Amino acid sequence: MTGAIPPSLGSLSKLRKVALSRNQLTGGIPPSLGNLSSLLYLDLSFNDLEGHIPESLGRLTSLSFLDFVENHLSGKIPPSLFNFSLVTYLQLGGNNLSGTLPSDMGDTLPRLVHVSVFYNQLEGKVPASLTNASGLQWMSFHGNGFVGIVPPNLGSLPDLTAVDFGLNGIQARDARDWDFITSLSNCSNLQILYLSNNDLQGIIPNSLANLSTQLTWLSMAGNRISGTIPVDIGRYINLTVFEMDQNLLTGSIPSSIGVLQSLHKLSLSGNMFHGELSPSLRN
Repeated sequence: MTGAIPPSLGSLSKLRKVALSRNQLTGGIPPSLGNLSSLLYLDLSFNDLEGHIPESLGRLTSLSFLDFVENHLSGKIPPSLFNFSLVTYLQLGGNNLSGTLPSDMGDTLPRLVHVSVFYNQLEGKVPASLTNASGLQWMSFHGNGFVGIVPPNLGSLPDLTAVDFGLNGIQARDARDWDFITSLSNCSNLQILYLSNNDLQGIIPNSLANLSTQLTWLSMAGNRISGTIPVDIGRYINLTVFEMDQNLLTGSIPSSIGVLQSLHKLSLSGNMFHGELSPSLRN
């Protein structure tokens, strides 16, 4: 479908679900949609919508699902969107949104399960309060300008499956800044840890080898991480992608990598490894 979303849609007061994703809709999001007081589900993803997100949408207090992924939306995220106390899915990635995320985001959105703000122009710190959304499973902050450290107590989220902070300005300067790795060992369902292209420095902690054996994607490339790859990395038998290239790693490449028979991509270039390649890699 093409054309604009008609403002008259906002007059359908009993509407509970609006699903218009994967079309070619243009124009802006009508502020009148904020009148849909019974709305539970709003999906406008994968269109060509532009302009600002209307502040009036904050009146949708019953909303549990909001997805604006892959449009051309700009401006700051309205503060009212962070008052959706019932929302479980909040997906705003792939736009041109700017500004910061509120520090109390995890307190005002306590039921969050999935939050995606990837590829925008957001900045500031990742809200540490996200750990108060106890059911959080998926967080994607990829491709923004976030700075500061990764919240150290992510391990308090028992259902966490994906952590993606790639392509930001996330920092680690000393051992304490790496506490989040040790904390994540409590997340038995963790499958994706993506930290590539940030400002992570210091020695890679041995606790990197204590994460969930469900891990399928481990990416820490493009940082300034030093030290050696933990020998026990071979316990991640489900790993399909392992990226540690463009760092300051030393030592030898662990032969235990050879037991990772599900591996599709192994990227270790641009480091200072030495010694012989283990024959186990042919496995």
